[in-house]
Amino acid sequence: MDTKEPHDREATTSAPFPFALGTGRNIGSSDDYTRYRHTKAYLRHCADLHPDTLKQQAFAVGYRNVCKFRSHRDGWYGLKRPIPRKYFQVINVNPEVLDACLDVDIKEFHTALRYCGNPTILTIKPMAGVYIDRAVPSGTTLDAILIVQELADAHPGIEFSLVWPEIKVVRIVACKEPKTILFEPTMYVRGGFVCFAYGGHDYARMTLGG
Repeated sequence: MDTKEPHDREATTSAPFPFALGTGRNIGSSDDYTRYRHTKAYLRHCADLHPDTLKQQAFAVGYRNVCKFRSHRDGWYGLKRPIPRKYFQVINVNPEVLDACLDVDIKEFHTALRYCGNPTILTIKPMAGVYIDRAVPSGTTLDAILIVQELADAHPGIEFSLVWPEIKVVRIVACKEPKTILFEPTMYVRGGFVCFAYGGHDYARMTLGG
């Protein structure tokens, strides 16, 4: 399985897609983008084709508690939990196809990044552990980053984050350059697990003050 960083990856989109999911989706705005769309669909496809029962799958991966397995599997399908490599073997995931799906997801991310427009959420952190969300008015033509930077400079100690869900977050604090964090789809192996970098609104909250 390819564990290289995304910028080092070679294109693998020539690998066949064994399920009905087009790779030429037209993305004209961030509303058309879903993070890890192809990768999630491929894992679901493999799981749906697997003939074993839930209990048999659980035992094959090393679980004795089927309910716990089901809960963890739901997290795997959403790519929100590290996935045991053993599970990939159980449902017959093809590493080349998985890499190809991720490559397409990365390309869609960069297309969405070009069309992401204005942020939709402003998160304010007035003190440790306290977060306040405010919706950014749609259709605004003002420079949201510049406005929030002025607000941050006037209120040292309060941290702000402009969020483009599933695409990026811009962290803004007083008297410092804004810091942009991109949510590019990323896969890596850690021990016996395959992990997918997460991102979005929750990640924005974690990076505030981090």
